Amino acid sequence: METRKFDPVLSVWNITNESEKRRVVQQFLQKHGDYYTKRDFIRFLRKKYRGPLSSNTPSQKNERQEH
Repeated sequence: METRKFDPVLSVWNITNESEKRRVVQQFLQKHGDYYTKRDFIRFLRKKYRGPLSSNTPSQKNERQEH
């Protein structure tokens, strides 16, 4: 089932604080306007949380330094 691959992104979204959620939703609406689907939003989240900057998160930097 296709929705299963979105679970990690939705898990991140569920633990995101309200301030960050508002900021992300605002960015999404600027890009997509008023006409969008849930799938559009999930794709947006996947790109946001798995984008090129995500490879430089502190926990991943620490793991690289340990090796």
